[in-house]
Amino acid sequence: MTSATLNRDRKMIRNSLPDIAAQVHSRLVGAGLTYPVYLAVPNSGDSLLSFATPLDPSDDEWRRMNDIVRNVVGAAIGAENLRSNPLACAMTGTAMGSAGVVAADPET
Repeated sequence: MTSATLNRDRKMIRNSLPDIAAQVHSRLVGAGLTYPVYLAVPNSGDSLLSFATPLDPSDDEWRRMNDIVRNVVGAAIGAENLRSNPLACAMTGTAMGSAGVVAADPET
């Protein structure tokens, strides 16, 4: 993904962030995943969006949450096959999960 494309997609995400958050919440609740999810659009790096939950979902729940976030973000920017990378993240007093959403590498 070129820098110009990444910046364009981040701008689209920023402009739609309240709607993206509402859609993610609705789909999580519909899937029985009642975890709060934080969404952030970075200013640098390869990620389009970073997301985290202050709770510690099971691996299966985290995979399902990842799918939901990637699908909602992909629909918002007209991209398919977004992927996520785990991020190092810590919060005092509890475990949490976080990931960055990036465009799929067209060569893989």
